[in-house]
Amino acid sequence: MDESYSLPNNIAVITPQELLQSGKVVLRLAHLYEAGEDKEYSVVCGVELKKLVSGKKIKKVTEMTLSGNQERKKMEKSRP
Repeated sequence: MDESYSLPNNIAVITPQELLQSGKVVLRLAHLYEAGEDKEYSVVCGVELKKLVSGKKIKKVTEMTLSGNQERKKMEKSRP
């Protein structure tokens, strides 16, 4: 991570993992507060991925489900 960058207080890195065979990186981030749980921290926030993975080139970002086995967009489309 870029030394001058810090994550928002309501975000945590859960799993940083480099997949050596493919060169891909799995990065699980978590928002620590549910909607309405805290007046200050239960808000949408942003993360600067380029600063979070400094030294790496970002070619593509795919938002996955928490289990990491399905794209979030596909999962949301399959809901009734």
